[in-house]
Amino acid sequence: VVKRMRKELGMERGKVRYGHSVRLANRAPRLSFCELHLNLGTMFLHHCFTDESMVYSGNHGRVVYIVKGDNSRRVNPRVKHPPSVCYTRDLMVVCGGISWEGATPLVVLRSGVSVDSGVYQTMIDQVYLDWAKRKYGGKVTLVQDNARCH
Repeated sequence: VVKRMRKELGMERGKVRYGHSVRLANRAPRLSFCELHLNLGTMFLHHCFTDESMVYSGNHGRVVYIVKGDNSRRVNPRVKHPPSVCYTRDLMVVCGGISWEGATPLVVLRSGVSVDSGVYQTMIDQVYLDWAKRKYGGKVTLVQDNARCH
């Protein structure tokens, strides 16, 4: 009965995708940053935006039923650093950046590695600086979020 009802409603089965939105505390500063640079006419030709995120390498998604074509319902908000340790062996931290000249190389840190200031500085030194020299001659503005390790 449930299958027939889903079919009649035009629903299809899909996997849940997880993402996080900008925290309330960061929305106003990010909005004012964007408004300032829109008013200045900044083209961000010499900027590299970097960030990091925790991801699972395994398949831990759940199934969701959505109306065909309504993929926005597949995305569920989730905290960036989950408290659960159920799948820590599959947990990775991926760090990277994007700029007008392309993407930086990705840095993948396995579970158990905490991104503190030392780890962050090592990533910048070993990965980002070489990329910045090749792409921009070293004259690029690094734009980071307000994470404590930065």
